[in-house]
Amino acid sequence: MSTCPISPEKGWVNIIGEKSLSDGEGTNFHIIENLLSQLGLKVNCRFLNRTTLETIKEFKKAQFNILAHDDDSNLVLRDFLIDRFDVDFFEYPFPIGFRETAAWLTALKQYSDAKLDIEPLIEVERLKYETEIGKYRPFLRGKKLLVNSYSRRIDWILDVAFDLGMEVVKVGMLKSSTDDIIRSRYTGIFEVEYDYDLGKRQEDIRKLHPDLVLSNYPPAFATEGVHHDSIPLVPEVGFDISMKLAKRWGQFIRLPATEGWKYDGGESE
Repeated sequence: MSTCPISPEKGWVNIIGEKSLSDGEGTNFHIIENLLSQLGLKVNCRFLNRTTLETIKEFKKAQFNILAHDDDSNLVLRDFLIDRFDVDFFEYPFPIGFRETAAWLTALKQYSDAKLDIEPLIEVERLKYETEIGKYRPFLRGKKLLVNSYSRRIDWILDVAFDLGMEVVKVGMLKSSTDDIIRSRYTGIFEVEYDYDLGKRQEDIRKLHPDLVLSNYPPAFATEGVHHDSIPLVPEVGFDISMKLAKRWGQFIRLPATEGWKYDGGESE
């Protein structure tokens, strides 16, 4: 960091902790940059991803900082930056899905020019989302969903599932070294099991008969009558992922689920 005194300037933000090895991180940055621009906010420094020494020196020019992801390593980085440089952080990481993005923009408005109104933007996105959900609800209403995830932050998946009228039969959390608590406003609606391995997932597929199984690591061969899809470790941010999920699941559920279909786990639309 620069030793010269640099004061925060209104309208500038830093992005902290992007996953530089993720194929989708460039796309995610551009989505976030566009959302920020709707509020008149600009990116000062991407710490540390596709940045320069000059922007690092001007790190404290940012009015506040935004975590790209609120995983364990980024939370440690956030606490270090707060303790060492006395900087402010926005309370939410990059938003995933319609509901999170709408809430994210609404909360961010406090940092922007009061004359800017993001409600029209949110209403346009709401109409697009509800229209897309309406297309696929007839195919997915009542279908059983089993979720097997490493990430404890999965409401972007559950929001779409419940809006489609699906039944979430269980959520199995893969073992985490530090954080074992699911972060969801739906806690209590479905069963959650921790230290959930592939054997337990296969047992639950036989017992619960889900129509669709979502996991970070789908099996090489699907169980007869069950559709599998992957959960990307770094999901697409912003509004559109919710509509993409509805479309994707609607298409899956109308295809025959036959044992022998292969999934490599790399598809992440």
